[in-house]
Amino acid sequence: MEEIIVESLTLKDLFDNQQTLAIPEYQRPYVWTPKEINKLLVQFKQHKERTDEKPLFYL
Repeated sequence: MEEIIVESLTLKDLFDNQQTLAIPEYQRPYVWTPKEINKLLVQFKQHKERTDEKPLFYL
């Protein structure tokens, strides 16, 4: 069994080092449509634009 490592990263760090992002075996058959991708990108943008004390954005 593969070891799962949990860590906190900024979105920039996440996208700069793509090796840190692994999709679990059980999620691979899931297909993202443009609708789901756009929803995620809107959520990233909304989180970035928040002016209050930001909690972490969990993926």
